[in-house]
Amino acid sequence: MKKENLLEKICIILVLVIPTIVRIIISLKIPLFMQGDARADDYLYVRYAKSLLEGNYLGTFDGYTLVKSISYAIYLYINNILGIPYRLSLILFYILAISALVYTLNKIIKSTYFSVVLYLFLLYSPVMLHNENIQKVYRGGVLVSSSILVISCFIGIYASEKKMEKILWSIFGALSLPLFYYVKEDSIWIMPFICVIILIYCVKNWFLIKETGRKKILNLLLMFIPIISLLVVTVTYKKINQGYYGEYTITDRSSTNFKNVIHDLLVISETNGGNKEIWITKQALEKAESYSPTLKKYEPVKKMYDNGGVKVYYGDLFFWSFRYVFNDEYSKNGIKINKIYGKIDKELKNNIDRKNIDNSKELYLSSVAKGLSKNDLAWLWKNWKKYFVVLATYKYNELSVDVATGDSNSINDMMQITNTPAVTQEVINTEWKNQYRKVISVVQKYVVGAYQKTGKWVFLLGFLGLVTLPVFVIRNKSYQMLSLMGIVVGLLSSVVPLFIGVQWFSNFLGYKKFYDYIGCAIPIMQVLEALGLLMLVRGTSIIMHKVKKLRRKDA
Repeated sequence: MKKENLLEKICIILVLVIPTIVRIIISLKIPLFMQGDARADDYLYVRYAKSLLEGNYLGTFDGYTLVKSISYAIYLYINNILGIPYRLSLILFYILAISALVYTLNKIIKSTYFSVVLYLFLLYSPVMLHNENIQKVYRGGVLVSSSILVISCFIGIYASEKKMEKILWSIFGALSLPLFYYVKEDSIWIMPFICVIILIYCVKNWFLIKETGRKKILNLLLMFIPIISLLVVTVTYKKINQGYYGEYTITDRSSTNFKNVIHDLLVISETNGGNKEIWITKQALEKAESYSPTLKKYEPVKKMYDNGGVKVYYGDLFFWSFRYVFNDEYSKNGIKINKIYGKIDKELKNNIDRKNIDNSKELYLSSVAKGLSKNDLAWLWKNWKKYFVVLATYKYNELSVDVATGDSNSINDMMQITNTPAVTQEVINTEWKNQYRKVISVVQKYVVGAYQKTGKWVFLLGFLGLVTLPVFVIRNKSYQMLSLMGIVVGLLSSVVPLFIGVQWFSNFLGYKKFYDYIGCAIPIMQVLEALGLLMLVRGTSIIMHKVKKLRRKDA
């Protein structure tokens, strides 16, 4: 018996270790795409990281300094200090995250075989074999991994029975939640999951666990420590920005007068023909100029439309062009530009027809995004199936080989920060034929292709299995099933708003960009699919057992 158990353990280890090593090798064989000319995206984070390495925080203040949050720049900073090739650190971080998720879920599922399957299912997930997340020097890959890690930490606090283990997961949560939250500016989508987990944990801790009141309070504190950590980091982060640049904010799109001006323009546009694709019209900007002498002085209409020959700006592309109008003012300091925007905001608010604002027919989920009208909601409902098919089938998942763009200094900066050589035309001519083409072709055809071909059926079967979960809860009346139900509800409460939000935001960009932006939803979807399949297998097993029992009885 002991030999059989040992052999089983060895087989499990091999099944885990060998695919993991292969996965790491694959990641190292996939080339990076360095966009040195992406001044507001890829290179911006490299610029941030370079300034951090030089001890100059985010660098000299200009129009780009506070447009994005800092976590990904810190990741690049740490990666550079450690001297790890970027592709290696990215896949190791992902493996750490999914390992944590599988480990914590197993505390509830208590099935080694399920855990092994789930790990392998996530290990080769297309989400980390997609150019947006693993090939670009951008935040997508870190965003996916850090979101998984946050979910794992809260499940770990909830499911761990040993006190020390709860404490460790709480500490990891206190580190991972701020990291994740400030990778991207819309990270609030994870909060419904956290709230659901905290709620069921409070019920479990207070009513189901027989401990003293003091111990119960300490247990609750462990769940709230990551939240407290996020609040402390937020205040500290804002104060640092204020100290360096004069603006008490995370980004100037979140809590500054720039945000207020953008919202004013959105409100004006609502009454002047704005739609779900064109958030702010030229007519709205012209009207804003007539309302604000300060804004008119900078001639935004002339600079954005007349001189540039641009007819319309779709979605949030307007915001970036609008910022460029004030480039000279940004070069002074944050206090100066914030005062200018504050003056424009005041003038606009004094002249905008209050009746139009108070009677607004749109729901603004964000101050810097177009509001939702009845027509917009109808469009979301009409088209969600098309977007969901894109998600469930990994339709636009792809890898590519692209020559680095930008000037030599920018590309050198990106190579230095990532500890990775750039792909030049010379590299493609020599190595592409021998190395890159083979790896990418095999991965795209056999690995990603397998997920794409089976994605729809895996989802349908997983969904069918999840539908049976409440039956298991009622039938077994077990705390295990109830806990699993709570986690499923928590995951759904976050992934559904995320899906709707990305669908809404990316509608002017198309399905490809939707898939690029929906990365965090993919591992959650896969976990839900796997749990559903587990329920389906268990349900089928129970039915077959009952059928056999009835046949024996009849015989």
